[in-house]
Amino acid sequence: MRKARRSIAILLLLGSAAAHATPVDDRTRAAARQLAQDGAAAFDAGQLGRAHALLHRAYALFPAPTIALMDARALAGLGRLVEAAERYELARRTAIDADAPEAFRDAVRDANRELAKLRPRIPLLTIRVPAHDPSTMEVRLDGRAVPAPLIGVHQPVDPGKHEVTLLRDQTTLSKRIVVLDQGEERAIVLTANGAPEDPGSAQRTWGYVALGVGGAGLITGVAAGVVMLDKKSSLDSACDASCPPTAQNDLDSFRTARTTSFIGYGVGLAGIGAGALLLLTAPSEEDARLVPLLGPGQVGLRGTF
Repeated sequence: MRKARRSIAILLLLGSAAAHATPVDDRTRAAARQLAQDGAAAFDAGQLGRAHALLHRAYALFPAPTIALMDARALAGLGRLVEAAERYELARRTAIDADAPEAFRDAVRDANRELAKLRPRIPLLTIRVPAHDPSTMEVRLDGRAVPAPLIGVHQPVDPGKHEVTLLRDQTTLSKRIVVLDQGEERAIVLTANGAPEDPGSAQRTWGYVALGVGGAGLITGVAAGVVMLDKKSSLDSACDASCPPTAQNDLDSFRTARTTSFIGYGVGLAGIGAGALLLLTAPSEEDARLVPLLGPGQVGLRGTF
């Protein structure tokens, strides 16, 4: 840790031309030095996210291998192994002149050694999909489009949970959640569950459900109404100004049937109204038509959808 911080200080003080293709003015050098020192301090304090943010900026101002090495270590500590590997690559590929400071040479050697240890820890994920037209279908990994050349081959990913989605014309056909451990290799197959659903199909389904509920309500209302009328006829025969005790059962049945009939008609009318509205407003290739159906012993709607 101390060696890494000392290396950063050395490289910023020396400002070797080997680490930067163009001259760096004093103000830029001072800014890079401050960013690198703050990043190293954050790294020492275990604040890896802050360390990466600062070191990333420092490297943009002064692309030296020691800064890239420290940034790679911060990313590895955050579990962002794929990015860490790329930072190690930047460090180890730095061209070193004969007069470059020893800190640069140490950083390149350390980057080579640490990268060799890191690579086996990076999970590899293979995503396979059925033959598809890339102009209408795409695969996304954690919300980002996967380039076609990476379909069906290993691609490095960070350990942890990933979401893989297959889409056609922005409509999700298949989705998988994959959890990978360090060093794990996994292959998954995404299958298209079918063509994109008609936008109005779900609404029409609920419309039919509502009509079914409404129809059941009307049937209940009619049936209860028949019972109510039958009991009323019996009560009219048995009762004058008041009903005798022997008619109590018929009176209770009449009241229950009356209540049930009212509720049934209410549910029926509400269900048919809601169903009709859903069906009439649902997107459809053909216009929906509803016709009232009234007649002896029947009440409802007849329609084409």
